[in-house]
Amino acid sequence: MRRVASLIAVSLLALGLSVAAAGADDARDRLAALYRADRSACVAANGNDVAEIETGVAADSTTASMIGACNRLISSGKLNRHDLAVAYYNRGLARKAWAVSMMALSSALATKAATTGNAPLTKTPKNPDDLDGAIADFDEVIRLDPKDTRAYTNRGRVRQLKGDLTGAISDWDQAIRLDSENVEAYVLRGIALQTKGYIGAAVRDYDWAISLDPKNAVAYYNRGLAWESKRRYQSRASRLQCGAHDDAKKSRRI
Repeated sequence: MRRVASLIAVSLLALGLSVAAAGADDARDRLAALYRADRSACVAANGNDVAEIETGVAADSTTASMIGACNRLISSGKLNRHDLAVAYYNRGLARKAWAVSMMALSSALATKAATTGNAPLTKTPKNPDDLDGAIADFDEVIRLDPKDTRAYTNRGRVRQLKGDLTGAISDWDQAIRLDSENVEAYVLRGIALQTKGYIGAAVRDYDWAISLDPKNAVAYYNRGLAWESKRRYQSRASRLQCGAHDDAKKSRRI
């Protein structure tokens, strides 16, 4: 009888160990599946998804999914240096896109409140993964790969959104130093220089962009605006010069 009881106890113990092992295997499988899904959504993301996020036309759900996947991958400590840089870069893009989306929503709500006469919301939607977070992500990409021109270009975009044109121009300077054929950086720097009133320098950047990409509509459009701004300035300067000359003549007759 004791022997039977002993055999039963051993069998139950073995069964318990087997169940525990199976449970551990299931847990590992689930974690492995989640890791593969996160890699697919972040590091090995579909090129179209990344492009849509970068250009700001992706659905908020796509952007949020990428942020979540990249968060888990970065904190996992399993990524090599290259993949870690990719994860930070894609999260930076997603954070920027999400922040811009929330800014647009806040602006739309404020406009609606002003139009309808209703009081604006006391709490506007706020993005925890904001523009500062995007800058921090691009900082990490640059730390991991100092020659990543995309990181400089996009960090400049975020700085521009924050109103830091000097910092943005500095980033685009570096992007162009690393890649003299970076059309996007030439156009973006041209727009920033034009905003700061450096029309001649802006036109030179647009010229370079057009020489590299003769079908770049944005460069043509902004160069046209720059030339028009310069023409108005010269016309005003000419009128001022004529007015000063006329006043000098009148003063001599008095």
